[in-house]
Amino acid sequence: MRLTSQELFAIGELKKRILIEQKGKLIRLNVSMPEPLIAAQVNSMVLERLIAYVTEYKVGRQRKNIEFIEERVMEMEQKFNEAQMKLASFRDSNQGLVSQRARTREEQLQFEFSIAYNVYNSLKQELEQAAIQLKKRDTYFHSFRKSRHTDRSIKTQQTADTYFLYFPWAIHGSPF
Repeated sequence: MRLTSQELFAIGELKKRILIEQKGKLIRLNVSMPEPLIAAQVNSMVLERLIAYVTEYKVGRQRKNIEFIEERVMEMEQKFNEAQMKLASFRDSNQGLVSQRARTREEQLQFEFSIAYNVYNSLKQELEQAAIQLKKRDTYFHSFRKSRHTDRSIKTQQTADTYFLYFPWAIHGSPF
């Protein structure tokens, strides 16, 4: 996408008028414009786009996590099925044998089967939890002061402020 010099100039001017400050979880958005109504409208537009961007970013990360876990589940399901078949084949071909070697081999196969099952089961649970978190789509932000206009007749600049909080635990679980 190519921008004209006039568009680049306009973007530069807008950047000078939009201030985003972050202190911990508190974020302040301040827009300065010649008219209070324009300042409030630009403030609301920037806030909406910022929230949409961060929300989509977080949801995208969750989706990638789910894809990763799904791949691991498929791998472990295959390993689990192989371990299960090895154990079943061994038991079928060694029925009635009492040798220690056969018992030891059966214990090894049982151990491999148990590990494969536990890992597979754990990944399935993790996948379910990740899917639940994605469906929740908890609020990531809470705005507690929307577009306050300041009409200062002494200055020609008008500002609109918005303060909001970012809640990272909405994605990652409880902060406690």
